[in-house]
Amino acid sequence: MEDTSVAPQFRGWPKISRLNRECIVTEKIDGTNAAIIISNEYVPYGTGADEIVNGGIVIYPSDHTYPVWVGAQSRKNLISPEKDNFGFARWVRENAPALVDALGEGYHFGEWWGSGIQRGYGLEKGVKRFSLFNVKRFREFWPSNGQEDSLLYTVPVIDEIPSLSSPIVQSSVEDLRTHGSAASPGFMNPEGVVVFHSASQTCYKVMLDNDEGYKG
Repeated sequence: MEDTSVAPQFRGWPKISRLNRECIVTEKIDGTNAAIIISNEYVPYGTGADEIVNGGIVIYPSDHTYPVWVGAQSRKNLISPEKDNFGFARWVRENAPALVDALGEGYHFGEWWGSGIQRGYGLEKGVKRFSLFNVKRFREFWPSNGQEDSLLYTVPVIDEIPSLSSPIVQSSVEDLRTHGSAASPGFMNPEGVVVFHSASQTCYKVMLDNDEGYKG
């Protein structure tokens, strides 16, 4: 059978600039950048449910009349369980039906974090989480205490402010420094915050340590 499918394309999360109108301040979690890809564009004609195509799985969601392709990517590459990044692609494949129902089609960016990844955040061995960056769209996944048994989370919202205001942002940084991570309560070595500037649709980051240092 001739393969008439369109191959999935890598779509990177844009580089975050440093920050020194409406802004959302979220915790910057030190894990690994990842995205869940859900699309009907990458399904070859005649593909059946649960078939593996281009490293992703094809499923027929209950509320769709057409199949969708569910795959994963890291910051720089498409990944699969056979060529994975801290088990993220395997997690996506194992949870594909629930992820489609929860998220819908699109490229859904977030941070894959927890045991064995960067700071670890004190999570039990083997426990990892995916926290979505788009807190405005996925408010239902906001963690109330960082310890919920949930499939999806968002990065924790530290503050929402009506304008870009460095003193308020710095207050959020100091709150993390004093009280520890909002994603994993009790973990006292958080990385920083990310500020989403609504008017420019731009993210800025402020680090708890070495924020003044240049990073090429």
